[in-house]
Amino acid sequence: MQSLIPAAPQCMVIITSRRKLTGLVTSHGAHLTTLDVPSRDEAKALLASRLAAHDLDIDSAALSEVTEACARLPLALVIAATRAVARPTVPLRHLAEELKSEQNRLNVLRGGRASDDIRAAFSWSYRRLTSAEARMFRVLGAHRVRDITAADAGRLADVPTSAATQALTGLAHAHLVREYAPRRYHFDDLVSTYAAEKAREEEDGPPDSTTP
Repeated sequence: MQSLIPAAPQCMVIITSRRKLTGLVTSHGAHLTTLDVPSRDEAKALLASRLAAHDLDIDSAALSEVTEACARLPLALVIAATRAVARPTVPLRHLAEELKSEQNRLNVLRGGRASDDIRAAFSWSYRRLTSAEARMFRVLGAHRVRDITAADAGRLADVPTSAATQALTGLAHAHLVREYAPRRYHFDDLVSTYAAEKAREEEDGPPDSTTP
């Protein structure tokens, strides 16, 4: 990576990642900035601007519902807008109804490429987790947790609080949970839906490769 960074002192490089790149702070003196999800008004404005650019009618109530179903995540909002734009004769209310079902929500927020698929975006982070972090992620998903302390997470996962804290810290570094206060964590709805899906997959086990 260092060979790609301009050497001139007046140059500045911005690097984005779903994971916290704390190593760059240590090795290169980088300034770490963590972005939160947009506010409700900002998220609605992002979605509305995408729809307005294609002259689509904007149902205010449906706009709010779609925004909340997307958990105000920019990628999810852009995918939802793209889906609406691709079906200009279908009212936005119909998309809001499609997104009401948690079981169907990840399928609705799916584009034609991996970069346009919210499930794929979450999977990239999930695959980089340690086994302990991945298990904690699935446990929280199975219990449909939205807000939890490290101690309560430890009890759910049947591990010591110290181990739960370590796993949750890893999930926070991957931006799969958000630590909003010391040892208190929040799980966004869409991420929680994906975690519940991974928990069901683990419970079902791998497909049987034998044939009768």
